[in-house]
Amino acid sequence: MAGRSKSQKKSTRGDRNLRVGEEIRHAVSAMLMRGEVHQFESYGIAITVTEVRVSSDLRHANIFVMPLGGQKQNEILKNLRNPEVVKEFRMLLADAVKLQFVPNIRFELDTSFDEGDKITRLLRADEEKRKSSEE
Repeated sequence: MAGRSKSQKKSTRGDRNLRVGEEIRHAVSAMLMRGEVHQFESYGIAITVTEVRVSSDLRHANIFVMPLGGQKQNEILKNLRNPEVVKEFRMLLADAVKLQFVPNIRFELDTSFDEGDKITRLLRADEEKRKSSEE
């Protein structure tokens, strides 16, 4: 029986990373929504978990978040990075996601919305400039 090719193994590993990342994203979203992490202060602002990127060995996970309306981003990120909060999230993740190891987690602000908005503004400005030069 022939073994898997190198590209098939890589693809399977990538698929697993995506699947684990999605499981972690759903679990952390639920924890935030239900207020399960007692050490964490959200200032009453809903927080969206937009993406989770997991390392190839599943030992590390970067969790990208965005407070609703972009309010109090720095305060919320500081609270999420508090070692006690991270510890509590990891303990809850151990119950929610069945993995051999619970990954080390790091919270990051998701700036993709801001970047997308900036690109849209630039494209609109360029389009308006083109229209005005045609007239």
